[in-house]
Order: sequence, then structure tokens, then C-alpha cells
Amino acid sequence: MSGAVTRSVLVGVPRDRAFDAFVEVRDVLNWLADGAVIGRRAGGNWGLGWYADPDSDAGYHSIGVIESFEPPSLLVVADSSSRRPERRRLRPDAPLGRSTRRPAGRSSR
Repeated sequence: MSGAVTRSVLVGVPRDRAFDAFVEVRDVLNWLADGAVIGRRAGGNWGLGWYADPDSDAGYHSIGVIESFEPPSLLVVADSSSRRPERRRLRPDAPLGRSTRRPAGRSSR
């Protein structure tokens, strides 16, 4: 299956504020996800995570690569996938095929 999914939403805020809501980690954590890794450039990673259980590191992740990054009007995330990896940490510029382990216990949000 291939094809693009496009969604447009009109919101009553300045364009740069709406753009930041998707690319500034502090903003993403306020409204969309429990964790975020965002490499603010074309080729950077755009990853979001949600805890399945507040007492563990288990959770759901959506990870993709930023294909186009043109503030404040264009953000294209490509090659996205969703999964439930255990204890995977992703850095903003790490290749998606490699993972690093974090110590046991929950990291701060």
C-alpha cells in the first residue's frame, strides 16, 4: 500500500505559532505526546511517544524522517512507522535503523 495522507486544519493562531506546535519539543509535549525527539531540519528525525503504563517504559511510538522543513509553513514527515519498542531511545540525528539503550527506569519528560 502506498500513497500520501494529507490533512489540513485551519486554526486561529499565527502561522509560526502553529508550526512551532509540531516542531518545538516543549510545545509537542504540552499537547500531543509524552515524549518527543525532533531534529529541526530536512533529514532529521520526528519521533513521538506515549506511555502505555505510567509505571513502566513500555509505550507506543511514531517515528519518521523530516523530508521538508521550511518554517513557518511546511513540515513533511516521511517514512513514518508506528510501533511498540521496549526501551528504545532515539536522538534527533540518529539513523532510524540504529537504536541505543537507556538505563532501566523512566527518563524525565
